[in-house]
Amino acid sequence: MRILLRILPIILVAAIATDADALRDQPRPNWFFGIGYGIGRGAFENKSFTGSDDTINETTYENGASPHIRLGRMLGQRFSVGVYWESWLIEGGVASIPDVKFRRSLQNLSLGFTWYPGNPENATGGMFLRAGAGMGWSGTGAKEAVEGEAQHKGERLDEWGKAVFGEAGYEFWVWNDVTVALAVTYNYFNIEADFVQTAQFAAFVFHINRYF
Repeated sequence: MRILLRILPIILVAAIATDADALRDQPRPNWFFGIGYGIGRGAFENKSFTGSDDTINETTYENGASPHIRLGRMLGQRFSVGVYWESWLIEGGVASIPDVKFRRSLQNLSLGFTWYPGNPENATGGMFLRAGAGMGWSGTGAKEAVEGEAQHKGERLDEWGKAVFGEAGYEFWVWNDVTVALAVTYNYFNIEADFVQTAQFAAFVFHINRYF
């Protein structure tokens, strides 16, 4: 009886999995829309947000959140083109300025192309490689964060430049027109402004895509 109780969950999972759509193959419809969220590690190069002389050329890698949005169209079953918004942000304080909270972000709005190198008729069709280029910008914000007092909006500075990105991953069908994907992405920014000269981040991202 004890052995049966141990293997019963495995049997139930196997029974459910026989009807799952994750590893099936099907043609991708013409259009897709997706959102994603992940965790990444990035850095701003040259002046930091404090702007003091002793932070010039400092590069400190930090962990942050990485939200994503995409909209695109298939070009057959091997390629697609789309508009991609990829971002990364951090928030925290500095020991030398204890009552101020800083928020920094990187955002990339690009035209991207995707190649699906696998066989569309089997499980390898879920692999994808993606690259793109477009407009990138860095956001630097600061606001007072005094304990026991309401926080105000604070000040924010956006600096604009160029950005490129590359991504690789695999997507699974979970419904007739819905996939989920796991991917790793890398973004590089050439800002050449007062606070930020260049910046970069890499992230592991979970995507949900709707095809229509």
